Amino acid sequence: YRGDSMKIIGNMKKILCDKENLIFLCIGSPKYPLDSFAPRLGSKLKEDGFIVYGTVEEPIDGRNYLKKCLEITFANEGKKIIAIDSGIGNKKDLGNIKIRPNRGVEPASAANFFTIEVGHSSILGITSCDLKDVIKKRKTSSVDVNKMVEETYNEIIKFFE
Repeated sequence: YRGDSMKIIGNMKKILCDKENLIFLCIGSPKYPLDSFAPRLGSKLKEDGFIVYGTVEEPIDGRNYLKKCLEITFANEGKKIIAIDSGIGNKKDLGNIKIRPNRGVEPASAANFFTIEVGHSSILGITSCDLKDVIKKRKTSSVDVNKMVEETYNEIIKFFE
């Protein structure tokens, strides 16, 4: 892993708000190492008392995301939903975290599945350059998902200190 190349791109403060009105919607599968960024981060945030949907224990993934995302969106009207997902990018972007203040995520769009954009804002962890690496459960040495989770978690927690 190129430890010095990981960057958080964007300002975390622009997407966060008070804890009571904040929902984290973490999409991904812990079964696939390169798709596990969001549920792993979701589990850590849930332990700290945040409202989180999508954890290692109860993932929101390709099998249930459409139904779950719609349920969560309607059940939390008036709250800010931050969608978190793994993403596919260029080699130079590997390991980076992208903060997107006015844009959600479209889960499974890289696999050309029907999808909808979810979330008011999003956090996207770039874990791969190739969908084949994700679905074949390859673990590349160029990305340390644990470090990405820790860095993102720390940035979120800093806001609430």
